Amino acid sequence: SRYQGGGMSRQANPTLIGAFVLGAIVLGTTIILLLSGGQWFQARRQHILYFEGAAQGLQGGAPVVFLGVKVGRVKRIQLGLDADSRRFMVPVTIEIEPNVVQSRRGEQVDLRDHKTIHQLVGRGLRGRLKMQSLLTGQLYVDLDFYPDKPAHYIGLDPKMSEIPTIPTTVEELTSKLERFPMDTFLADL
Repeated sequence: SRYQGGGMSRQANPTLIGAFVLGAIVLGTTIILLLSGGQWFQARRQHILYFEGAAQGLQGGAPVVFLGVKVGRVKRIQLGLDADSRRFMVPVTIEIEPNVVQSRRGEQVDLRDHKTIHQLVGRGLRGRLKMQSLLTGQLYVDLDFYPDKPAHYIGLDPKMSEIPTIPTTVEELTSKLERFPMDTFLADL
């Protein structure tokens, strides 16, 4: 009978336990947000590029590089058909991370903004596929300025932000060699 009345001296307070659990959740969430640099609440916006020809070596998650700096990644690679030319295209959706480019005058250029990308395209921004490694053959999307290359838009969806593309160096060389009048050249020789 001594042990029947002498159990726990007092019961755990449910309010105290609830406050402790809530505090732990808030503390854990704060630590995660600090470690992620607050990027959870910053939207990653998408742009689309249409590449002609084969895109073997390009994979989801491949880097998107702007002027030599990684600014995003490849989100999705599809296969499409251009209705006008009846040629197969490779629509590549890229996702730009919340990087802000700082100009010398202190202005901030947000590469996620569709209007900003449209303005940069007007100044010659183009996308092309470049090789990451000769050993693996993996490709990445390179964004750079080529004002001498005209902007050819393929997509018809006005909601999607499109960055025009240009052929890779190998494709340009192959195209020139295909058009080269070899028979005439040999006859002249």
